[in-house]
Amino acid sequence: MNLTLLDIILLLIINGGSIYFAGYLKEKSKNKAIAEDISNITRLIGEANAKFTEQSDKLKMELDVLGNTHISIIHEQRKAIIDFLASYLSWYNLILFTPADIVMKPTQIAIDEYRLKLDHHLNELLVKEMVFDIFVDSKKLISIKNSLKKNTIDNYKIFVDEFIVKITNLTIQHEIVMPSYDTQTQLIKLSELSQKILESFLLLNKLKSDNEKQLHDHRDLFYDNCKEYLYGMYGKKTGKKTAEIKEQHSL
Repeated sequence: MNLTLLDIILLLIINGGSIYFAGYLKEKSKNKAIAEDISNITRLIGEANAKFTEQSDKLKMELDVLGNTHISIIHEQRKAIIDFLASYLSWYNLILFTPADIVMKPTQIAIDEYRLKLDHHLNELLVKEMVFDIFVDSKKLISIKNSLKKNTIDNYKIFVDEFIVKITNLTIQHEIVMPSYDTQTQLIKLSELSQKILESFLLLNKLKSDNEKQLHDHRDLFYDNCKEYLYGMYGKKTGKKTAEIKEQHSL
């Protein structure tokens, strides 16, 4: 086969072009593969970022809920302690400071109203105590509270038995028989009634004073432990130590 110079040149051009085109196609497919890999990697990174953001937001929300729940519980514990203390003091002060009209000039209506008020305050105290026992998780504080309540109720029973019942009986007798007396006798009987009531009141005050020191010390112990408990709750919330909180509140 005789090839002319032109044929040889054409063959070289065709072969060279084929080689170049084959190389071009190979490089292009390689670049396309790299582009697809980059695209896949970018997509995976995007998905990972989105999932991480979603999980982070969810975790943050859960932590916020836990934090708010903890703060809410601390608030309820503080409120339960303060409400119980306020209710206890209202009830005990009603026992400690007997209304003057009950002592000086008692009537059955006034005595009944006073007893109803005492019962109402005691019932309110028992309701506050239920809330106290639900939210306060200190066995020591609950034990001191129970002991204080028992001692106060014992004192309350003395008050009712030694004073309220006595003046109630005296007043009933007085109101029944009084109309049968003349004016002069009524005045004498009224004076006798006042004297008996005063004697009962003085006896009551002696009984109160005998128990008051013990109750006073017991109340102070309860108050101090309530403060320690609240300082501890506040410390958990803020990360501060009890000594720091005490110093801060003493300024």
